[in-house]
Amino acid sequence: SDIGQFLALLPFTPNTWNVANQWLGEHDSEYWVRVNPNIYETTEDLGPAIDKFIDLGRVRLAIACLVKPLNNNGQLDEERSIRVLLSPRMEEGEHPDVYDILEIIKALQSNPDVDQETLFRVEWKYIQVLDRDEGASAKVLEDRLAQVPAFFCELVEFLYHPHSKPREEKTPSPQEEAIAMNIWRLLHGWKTPPGTQSDGTFSVPAFDSWVGEVTTICTDLDRLDVAMLHLGCVLFYAPPDPDGLWIHRAVAAFLNGKDAEKSRQGFSQQVTNSRGVHWIDPTGTPERELAKTYRDK
Repeated sequence: SDIGQFLALLPFTPNTWNVANQWLGEHDSEYWVRVNPNIYETTEDLGPAIDKFIDLGRVRLAIACLVKPLNNNGQLDEERSIRVLLSPRMEEGEHPDVYDILEIIKALQSNPDVDQETLFRVEWKYIQVLDRDEGASAKVLEDRLAQVPAFFCELVEFLYHPHSKPREEKTPSPQEEAIAMNIWRLLHGWKTPPGTQSDGTFSVPAFDSWVGEVTTICTDLDRLDVAMLHLGCVLFYAPPDPDGLWIHRAVAAFLNGKDAEKSRQGFSQQVTNSRGVHWIDPTGTPERELAKTYRDK
C-alpha cells in the first residue's frame, strides 16, 4: 500500500515500527516487506524487527540485525539466531551474507549452553559454507563422527554402494542428492580423528573401540574398504604421542597392521591433499623443506 511504502522511507527506528503497527494494524507486513533498512539508524533493541523479518522470510535482513550487536559488543541472541538459521522460509532474492552466517555459527559453537542437537542441525544445513579458511568448521558433526561409530557407518552406507554388488542405475531425488553432497563435504573435510574426546584429549581405548565397531558394522554393510579409506584420511590429523613421536603410537600401530592397507592408502592420499591449493615457488625451497619433514618423520 501507499502507507507501507511511505513508512518504509522513514528512519528505521522503534518509533516508525510503532506507527506502522498503529496505522496498518494486522496488515503491518505491508511495511515490513517493503522496508530496506539501514540497521545502524537505531541503537535500540532490534529484536522486534528480527521477529518480523523471520516471519516474512527476509532472512538476509534478520541475520544482518543479529550480527550488528555481535560485532559491536560480542552479544548474540542465541534463540533468534537459531530460529533464523533453521527457518524453512526464505523469500526469493534473500541471500544472506556468508560471512555473517559464519560469524553467528562460530558464536553459537563457542557457547556451551547452546543445545548440541540443535547445533548439529545448524551445521548440517550450512555445511556447504563452513570453511576452515574462514575459521569455521562443523565441530559438532565432526565430534559425532569421531565419537559415534554408528553415525559414521550410517553416512558411509548412504554415500557408497556395497563393494561386491554392481551399482544400481537409478536417478537420485533432489533431496537424496543434497544429502549425499552434505555427507561428501563432511567426510572430505573431517579432521577430528576417532578417539578424540570432547575436551580435545586422545583416548586409546576409545580409538580401539571405534575402529572395532566400525569394522564390524561396515563388514556387514559390505563397505569396509571405503570406510577404512576415510579413516586413513582423518588419521593424518592424529595428535603426536605423549613420548614425543610425531604420531600417536596407537595410530601408528593401527596403520602398520597387516589388514590396514586401505587406511594406509587414505593416509597417503591425505598427505598429498593436505597442502590444498598453493603456488609453486620456482626455487623449490618449500618442496625441499616439506620433503625433509617427511623424511625425518
